[in-house]
Amino acid sequence: MIGTICFAAVALLVTAFAALYLYNIIKWADYPDFGYGWRSATGIEIVGLVTEPGRRAGMQVGDRILKVNGKPFSNIDEFRSAMRRNLGETNTYLLEREGQKIEVTIANSPLGFMRSFGKSGFPFVLGLCYALIGALVFLMKPNRRASWIFFISASGVISSAELNCLTSRLPFF
Repeated sequence: MIGTICFAAVALLVTAFAALYLYNIIKWADYPDFGYGWRSATGIEIVGLVTEPGRRAGMQVGDRILKVNGKPFSNIDEFRSAMRRNLGETNTYLLEREGQKIEVTIANSPLGFMRSFGKSGFPFVLGLCYALIGALVFLMKPNRRASWIFFISASGVISSAELNCLTSRLPFF
């Protein structure tokens, strides 16, 4: 009886994490796409990734961002405070490319579900597979030590993967 209650509690916890993760994937679809991203190795002033809105505006990987909406910045807080972050708003960037200064304006558009799921869907589906395999192994041989170990380990994989994605996987900023 205690084993059944423990199994149900762990399964409920995994289901709650999975539901929260799926909710965040859906919510991230409405997060604004600023047209680019940066890599931590090069810093916030170097464009490390250009998405479709940035490409249309003329931004390229390797461009150096000098100003955001007419404001210079020296750290991430100044950078973020200079940005307009709502959907439909525009941001104007003064860029330096090969010694020339270029100004581009990018409208914030939603990431969309497919892009959001493309970034986070694989760990989500993989975690669900681990949890289901763990549950099946446990149900085939319930209350065996090896079944419990496998079930808890598989459940821990999905929970830790989801916690990592939920806490650190914001799109670009």
